[in-house]
Amino acid sequence: MLLAADGIVGPATWSGLVVSVAPGSTRANAVRALQFQLRKHGHALTSGTARLNGGLGESCGPGVAIDGDDGIVHQYCHPDSRSVSDGARVTTGQLVAHTGNTGDSTGPHLHFGIFRQGVSVCPQQLLIALYDNLTPPSPWTLPASGCTS
Repeated sequence: MLLAADGIVGPATWSGLVVSVAPGSTRANAVRALQFQLRKHGHALTSGTARLNGGLGESCGPGVAIDGDDGIVHQYCHPDSRSVSDGARVTTGQLVAHTGNTGDSTGPHLHFGIFRQGVSVCPQQLLIALYDNLTPPSPWTLPASGCTS
């Protein structure tokens, strides 16, 4: 895995984790492609401690939450299987779950969410920065409303 010495997933890491986006694609299409790949692969965006089912009970299926060292929670729901155990130490870039169709799901995917102090935040600015090969913003600065798909 291509990780910086600080262990933060940056542009070099993401170029190794996501598929390339076709030339001429719009940013919106690129963000959707990045979201799909993130959901498909289930790699940890931060280091922290794994928490199975992530506090969402059966709706999440056999989900995983990463209680990040930075205080941010990263949630992965609906996997067919998990690659970590409850309370396990997780490192940035580590595979934590595999795409599935469990819990309250309408089709195979790995649902991803970012939570700051229990509130869901919008990942688009982070994904666009990655698409533009820039250092992504801190999840602490992501907006909690006005999200786009």
